[in-house]
Amino acid sequence: MRHLAQFRVLGIVIICLLCFGWAGAAENQQDKNGNSNGKDGNAVAAKQESNNFKVEFSIRNRLDSLVNRDFNSSIDDSYCYLRQRYCMFFNYKAGEVPLFSEVRFVRQFPEAFNSLELQQLYMDIGKDFRFRIGRQMMMFGDGRVISTRPLSDTGVVFDGLRMTASEKYFSTELLALNRSQYHWQAPGQERLYGFYSMWRKDKTEADGYFLTKEMDHGAYDGGLRQIRAAGVRFKQEKKDVVYGFEGIHQFGVEGARQRDAWAFVTYGNYTFNRTPWKPTVGFNFDYFSGDSNPNDGVMHTFDDFYQRNQNFLGNIGLIGPKNVKDFGILATVQPHPDWFASANYHFFTLDKPQDAWYGISGRPIFWDPKGRSGIDMGRELDTYIRYKKKIWDIYVGYCVMNPGEFIKNSNKGRTDPAQYFYFQVENKF
Repeated sequence: MRHLAQFRVLGIVIICLLCFGWAGAAENQQDKNGNSNGKDGNAVAAKQESNNFKVEFSIRNRLDSLVNRDFNSSIDDSYCYLRQRYCMFFNYKAGEVPLFSEVRFVRQFPEAFNSLELQQLYMDIGKDFRFRIGRQMMMFGDGRVISTRPLSDTGVVFDGLRMTASEKYFSTELLALNRSQYHWQAPGQERLYGFYSMWRKDKTEADGYFLTKEMDHGAYDGGLRQIRAAGVRFKQEKKDVVYGFEGIHQFGVEGARQRDAWAFVTYGNYTFNRTPWKPTVGFNFDYFSGDSNPNDGVMHTFDDFYQRNQNFLGNIGLIGPKNVKDFGILATVQPHPDWFASANYHFFTLDKPQDAWYGISGRPIFWDPKGRSGIDMGRELDTYIRYKKKIWDIYVGYCVMNPGEFIKNSNKGRTDPAQYFYFQVENKF
């Protein structure tokens, strides 16, 4: 029934676009003397109408294979999935009002999973002061707080109003939105509101934001779950160097408990642009706070908000942005304009040994409440090769994680490495 309703919505959108098109064509056919007939008028109207309407498609096939995700080879928990995603994008400009829609069809093998989703359907009103109304996805900064989740088959979708005020180098986004859930029934309506301000000049970026995510009955005890995030972000490119940082403080309530959590991220890259293959070396340090005492009435575990992007804490997706420290080193080469190769090595540790190891879904995977298993989570190597040219975008990747002291002490001594392979082909036309 949900899919049928989305088809009806899409049908209404298409009919509206056609009506706008016919009305615009009739108006543009009139020449300066008010004559609506003539071959020249029809040709101009048809050309303008075709420029106003645009349809694009994206087809992505991805093979994922993961072995030993629990670091125990005596238990067969491996999987191999073929995930297919089909996207159709509609753009139409009715006068000064652009309309945009995105529909996704997702299916997964060998599991019989199929989903048709209306990911985006919005209209923009205004320019320097713009109102974006409808269903939409968002990406701010590096995606540490709100991300479109580009690696997922479906994105983080919101319904509501987004207002943008811009003036030369500075712009501010005001948000008043509800989270749209597809595949699970939430205990209540999740709301997002606040502001995100950006300053852009040349290759320098500076952001400041204050956002609130809240849900009635969303806390562990059935109470209000309200998370406020205040943060600053800075990024700069200077010739061969790119560096930046972001700091976030979270506070609010989680039912009967208060929240006080922190995150800090910094990174830097240097590219040898005047040498063959343009090699790049870099580092990153990511910190997301944990909680050493769950009974003191204050929750210090960081909430991933709307991040959940695997790129930051390893491509395998076994580690989420909660109770973790990550020091990583990076090396890339580009032997050809269409080819790119990357290797990233991560050193993971827990922030607080009494708190859990959280996965990319935000849920605990391993936990020693007494904190006697140590903090060494392990090492992860992520490698991939990418080919991108015109409509083709192809990835081949291999990742391996060798668990550390924490897994050895909390997993009955089993420390078998987890291995992940993926192959992805995407076409856009």
